[in-house]
Amino acid sequence: MSSDAARTFHNPPVVSVIIPCFNLGAFVGEAVESVLAQTFRDYDVVLVDDGSTDPDTTARLDALAKTPGVALVRSANGGLSAARNIGIKHSTGRYICALDADDRIRPEWLERSVAILESHPHLAFVSHWVQAFGDRTFEWTPGRADMPALLDHNVFNGAALFRRTIVDTVGGFDEAMRDGCEDWEFWLRVLEQGFEGTIIPDLLYDYRQRGDSMSRAMHDTGAFERIYAGMVEAHRATFEAHLLDLVLRRDWAFADVCHRLDNLDVEISMLLEPAVAERREELAVATRRLTALETEAALRQTNEQLTHGIRALTAERDQAVELFGRVEHERRQTDEARRHAEAAWRDSDSARQQAERAWAEARDAQAAVQAALDRLLHSLSWRLTAPLRRVYEALRLGPRSGDDR
Repeated sequence: MSSDAARTFHNPPVVSVIIPCFNLGAFVGEAVESVLAQTFRDYDVVLVDDGSTDPDTTARLDALAKTPGVALVRSANGGLSAARNIGIKHSTGRYICALDADDRIRPEWLERSVAILESHPHLAFVSHWVQAFGDRTFEWTPGRADMPALLDHNVFNGAALFRRTIVDTVGGFDEAMRDGCEDWEFWLRVLEQGFEGTIIPDLLYDYRQRGDSMSRAMHDTGAFERIYAGMVEAHRATFEAHLLDLVLRRDWAFADVCHRLDNLDVEISMLLEPAVAERREELAVATRRLTALETEAALRQTNEQLTHGIRALTAERDQAVELFGRVEHERRQTDEARRHAEAAWRDSDSARQQAERAWAEARDAQAAVQAALDRLLHSLSWRLTAPLRRVYEALRLGPRSGDDR
């Protein structure tokens, strides 16, 4: 919240800002902030909770009411006019500004409008130009501030600064008008009583555009025609007194529209149609060029894909050739090893056969030697030479150790 260090409070304040609020807690903080940011500092704020059912809104209003110079009044839901009237009754400023809870006033608004009312006692209120923001944007810049202009359409904003004496004279806002245009009807009564106002030709008000706003619903549902007809009936004498001016304004407005349409038709036939034809030709050329570029890009992409595919296939082929070479090399090595194994097997089989023959020959020789030995041992000569062999053995061995013989 903005600082109030520079605020100057009088009792009563110069300006009372009335802010009615019904379930607009998401925006009311911005409205209060725009008041606290004013260059004119002698004011108070009266928040009017018009029977809000949204807990966030009531909590937000309670928090804002703690700000110095901000008061909160709660009432049953009675509509925008009733909430404004309640706020006015609970205010004490000699000038009143009825600010909607979802809108904002610009910092110099109070200072400039108070200065005009202070220096021009014959003026009862001061309005301004409006900048719309939100889901739609536009500028509302009315010029004239007289009765014929007001009968044609509302030229004063609901947040125009007005003297409290207006309410004492004409009463407050019509509480039966709950569907819109209540501020328009209020200004009609004000001018009917002879009060005068003016419009500052500057954008000093930010008007939020919401899809669910009352003004949007009034036009979308067709309620505006019914409301306007009701105002004509309620202020018949005024409309009859200014009927000629109103008709002339409507004729002028209609003629202006026709003139604008004629100019638009000329502009379309002489400027826009050739320009459109030229743009269409440029579009056709650009389309063809784009198609060519897209085709070229597609061909280039296809060529890149083919090149990539060929490279991938070539790499796979090279890998397959390399793999086949390794397999062939391993096959040759396997065949060589098999041949060596077969040769070794043949060599070992021949050696085995030779060994078997040598073994058989050795066995036969041993058998022959054994047979010869057996024949020798059993021969007569072996028995006759036995004593000689013993003498020879004794002589060969010599005397034995410890032999006493």
